[in-house]
Formats: sequence, structure tokens, C-alpha cells
Amino acid sequence: MSGNVVVWGTLPQETVRPYFEEFNSDKLIIEYKAIEQNKFDDVLLNALATDTGPDLILWGHQNIIRHRDKLLLILYQNLSRGAFQNTFIRSSSILVQDDGILALPILADPMLLFSNNRILSSSYIAKVPEDWDGVQEAVKKITRLTDSGKIIQSGIAFGAEHNIYNTKEILSALIFQQGLEIVSLVDNSVDLAGNVNGQATSAEDAFSFFTTFSNPAAEIYSWNTSLPESRGMFISGNLGFYVGHAMDMNEILAKNPNLDFSVSVLPQRSEDLDRVTSGKLYVLAMTNNAARNIDAATYVYFQFAYSPMMKDLAQSLNLAPAHRDLLADPGDDDFLETLYNSALIMQTWFDPDEEETRKFFNRAVRSIRSGAAEVGDAVNTLSGEISRLL
Repeated sequence: MSGNVVVWGTLPQETVRPYFEEFNSDKLIIEYKAIEQNKFDDVLLNALATDTGPDLILWGHQNIIRHRDKLLLILYQNLSRGAFQNTFIRSSSILVQDDGILALPILADPMLLFSNNRILSSSYIAKVPEDWDGVQEAVKKITRLTDSGKIIQSGIAFGAEHNIYNTKEILSALIFQQGLEIVSLVDNSVDLAGNVNGQATSAEDAFSFFTTFSNPAAEIYSWNTSLPESRGMFISGNLGFYVGHAMDMNEILAKNPNLDFSVSVLPQRSEDLDRVTSGKLYVLAMTNNAARNIDAATYVYFQFAYSPMMKDLAQSLNLAPAHRDLLADPGDDDFLETLYNSALIMQTWFDPDEEETRKFFNRAVRSIRSGAAEVGDAVNTLSGEISRLL
């Protein structure tokens, strides 16, 4: 195999580049360049306009919808639906389209529950709760208020928008746990209400549950907009539970290596539904530019995605590999076991514009929290806003 293959991505250059370079030879040269996520779209569009763009892109799955016209799909005669779905985790199903497969999944970044062990012990909580009923009981014990009602220790960062690091992702998980898809994989319609297992269900339940934690009159009141940003508050040791991406582990350890915390699978509904969390896929996609060197680009595309080295790459980033076989053995590492189990139950949705929909979710929460809108009206508005982007 010969040629030069150019790969762009949003993951750190110093971490990812060596894994691509493993496939280099005298005749094949692979170059990986990292670009900041907030600059990626502009840089990509300018490069493709002048035929100087990459052959392959390693990025978050949420970029796929708006850039689909710039990608070469994998035809089913080259990789069948069944083979793809048997090889990669279930959240990869969003990449399966009628006319082919949009990209190959590489890494998974599921939402997890981070718990402050010191706070749990001092609140007489022996075990991290596995369902949301247990979380509510724990929050009542953990949250501490002054006589004037100021929160000095919070049970969980739920209920608001601008100072909660992952509001949209948390709500996505809660909606998935109701059996809804947010955006249907069948017809790309918004799915925030429907019939699940014979019962009517709506994302209203998820929003009501989430926002109750910021209601001063509620027993589980534990958050308000005057508090610091949620991840920073967890790092400082004043937050019992933080729901965040696996990759948040990197910043937590970097900023407070002495913090005594544990990580577990996201709590579930107590009802008998499938276990699920939300998260982000990092996928490798082939651009139209690859047609100029299709054999070399295709070789790197498949060799990288199917390489056992992806387990090492994932571990270096505190992520999980998306290949099912690589998740089979986490060894004796408790964090990896939690991470791998969470990757297996992770669900994603086709987010048409990551930053715009984040604004939509935040606006819905703000309107409910402030009393400007009833929960049903806020969810209906959200549904319409997402629909207009599809």
C-alpha cells in the first residue's frame, strides 16, 4: 500500500498521532492533525473548497449530520449491516443509513456518575445508589443549607442550565431511560413523546424530574444558579454527585489529584426498562477528498477502526473502545469495568447542530425553572426547535 493519507480530528494530537503512525511504511505516510472543535467547521469548509482538506476525519458523531454531503459512505456490499452491528456497540446504529454506513465508530465517551466518597461517608450513605429513587434519598442527606437558605454543600448538580456542565447530555440520558429516542432512527422525526411498552410517555417527565432539584420548596432541593459551575464544584469537594462524561476524569484528576471519588454506571429508573446512558461517539469518517487516493485511504480507514490498539488509545484518553470485542475484558480495573459497561449501554442521537440544540435544551430548562412556561409547553417548543434543524 502506498500514498499519503491526511487525517484531521478533534482529539489531542500528541495522544492520537502515534497510533496512526503505527501504520506508516516506506510507501505509506499518515499525517494526523488536531484542530479545536470550535474552529473545526470553518477550517474544514475552507480546506474542502480549495481541495486541500483531509482524507479522513476523527471527530464526534454529532458532526455527521451537517457534513454528510462531504462524506463517502461505506456501501453494504463492502460491509453488511449485520456485520457492522455485531462488531460495534449499539449506539453505533445511528451511523447506519439506507444508502450505507456514514462512518466507523472508534471510541465511546459515556455519561457516568461521579461520587465524592468523603461526602457519602459523612452523610451515612453506605453505597452509591443505582437508581434515581436512591439518588433522591441520598441528596436529602447530603445537601446542606445555612439558616438563610444558602446551599453550602450540594447533593447533585441538577435543575439549572448555565452553571451545569452537561445539562443537555443529562436530559438526553433521562429521556433515553424513558424509552424515547429524541430523534427517531426510522424517519429522523423528533421523538419526545410516544407509547413505550404500552404506556404513554413524554420527555416532560425527564424535565420535571431534573428541574425539581432547583425548586427551593422541594425536599430534594440541591442546586441554584448562584452556585459555581458543576464540574468545578465537584473538583473542589463540595458536590456529592456529578454526572459527566468519562473524559471529565482527565480534568478532575489534573485539578485535584487528591480528591477521594468513585465512578459508577449512571443511575437508572426503578421501572423494569433497559439500562441506558447517553454519551458521545468518536467516529472515523472518509471525506470526498479521499477519492484522489482511495486505496490508501480505505486501507487506513479500516485498519485503524478494527485495530486492537484502539483499546490502548481509549485507555490513554479515559474513553472506551467502540469495538465490542475490545470491551469483553476490562481486567481487574474497577474504573474500566464501569466505563466498558457504560459504553455497552450507551445511546446517542442524531444531533443536527450541537451548539444550537444545547441552547434549546438550556432555554427549556430556564423557562420551566423560572415559571415562564409549563413543562409541556417547554417540551413542545423544544420539539419544534429541533424539528426545524432536521
